[in-house]
Amino acid sequence: MVDQKNSTLKPEETPVDSLFQERAVNRDNEEFARAKPMLFRSAVMLSLFLLGLLYFLNPASRVQVIAVSGTDFLSRDYISSLSGITEKSVYYFVIPKQVESRLLSDPVVESASVKLEANRIVSISIIEKEPIGYRYNEAKPMLVFSDGSTCELKSDYMSILSRVPYITGFTEEQQNHLLTQAFEQLDRSTIESIAEVNQYDLGYTDEAIEVLMRTGGYFFADYYSLSTLNRYEEIYQNMKDHNRCLYAYQSDSDGTQVAVERACPWNDTVTEREYWTDSDGNYIYNKWGDKAVKHYYQSAEGYYLDASGNRIVIPIDQNGDDAEDPDFLNHYLAGYYDSGTLVIPDENAGSSEDSDASSDSGDSSEGSGG
Repeated sequence: MVDQKNSTLKPEETPVDSLFQERAVNRDNEEFARAKPMLFRSAVMLSLFLLGLLYFLNPASRVQVIAVSGTDFLSRDYISSLSGITEKSVYYFVIPKQVESRLLSDPVVESASVKLEANRIVSISIIEKEPIGYRYNEAKPMLVFSDGSTCELKSDYMSILSRVPYITGFTEEQQNHLLTQAFEQLDRSTIESIAEVNQYDLGYTDEAIEVLMRTGGYFFADYYSLSTLNRYEEIYQNMKDHNRCLYAYQSDSDGTQVAVERACPWNDTVTEREYWTDSDGNYIYNKWGDKAVKHYYQSAEGYYLDASGNRIVIPIDQNGDDAEDPDFLNHYLAGYYDSGTLVIPDENAGSSEDSDASSDSGDSSEGSGG
C-alpha cells in the first residue's frame, strides 16, 4: 500500500521535462565556456600582481648604486638629489628620459645622460657649464658662465665662489660678450687664481680690464690681450718691483702679446693725459681707435729724467702701443738717454773723443733718475 501511495505522488518525467533539463545543462556549460578565458586572464593578472607586489616589497628590486660622473663644480650628492633617484627607488621604475629632464632643469648642467646598467646600477653622466665669475645684478648675486649666460646664485653653488673671481662693470651686452670671449682664452687654473675683475678707465679707454690676482698683484689688459694672463706667474716672478702693475699689449699685427711693468694708474702723478700727435699736430690713434697716451719711464722713486731734466717718454710702435726698451736701465745708466731718446754710439767709429763724450754723458745721467 505504501509503495502505491508514493508512486502516485511522484510526477512522471515527460519528454518535455527532459528537454528543458538538457537545455539548462547546455546553457550552463556554454556560459562557463565563455567565462573560462576571462577567468584565466583574471587568474594570470592576479598572479602577476602578486608577483609584482612581492618583487616591489623585496629589497632586491631597489637601486643598488647611483654612479655619477662628469662633476667638477657640482657635488655628486647634489646631482643624485637633483635626479630624484635614491637607493629606495625601484630599479625598473627609473625612466632615464625623465631623470635627464630633471637634471637639465639646473642651469649649471649643460647636458646629461642616464643609463640603467647591470646589477641595478643607475649611471648618470653630466657636462657642466663653465663658470668664469660672479657679479651682482640688482642686488642679486649671479653666476656668469663662459657662454655669457647667467643664473642666480643659490646655496648649492656656494662652493663655486672660491674658484671664480668677482666681476664688476662690463654690464652692457657687448662688453659682457667681449669679456666672456676673452675669458675663453684663459686656462682654468688661471681663472681660479683671479680674485677680482673690474672695468677700469685708463683715460684712453674706459673698458680696460683690471685683474686683481689672489696673490695681490695687478694686471691690466684689453679684451684681446687678456690671454697673456696665462703666463702671469712667470712674468710676475721676473718683475723688478712687485709694487708696480703689469700691462698687456698686442705688440704688432701678427698678434704677438707682451706684458710690461709700469707704475699702477693710481700712482701716476700726471694730472692730465698727454697724447701722441704727428708732425701736423693730429692725434695718433691706436688700433682700437683710442688716442695713444704718452707714458714715461719711471721707477718706484719717480720718473727717469734726461740730461735736461725732462721725463723720458716711452716710444710707441705703428699700432700706437708702448714699445719699451727691454734693456732700458742699462742704456739709461750708460747715458744713451741723455737726449731724451735712445742713442747708442757707433762702436766701429769709436774715437777717444767719442769715448770721452760717452763717459761724460754717462756721468751726467746717473743722477737724473727720478
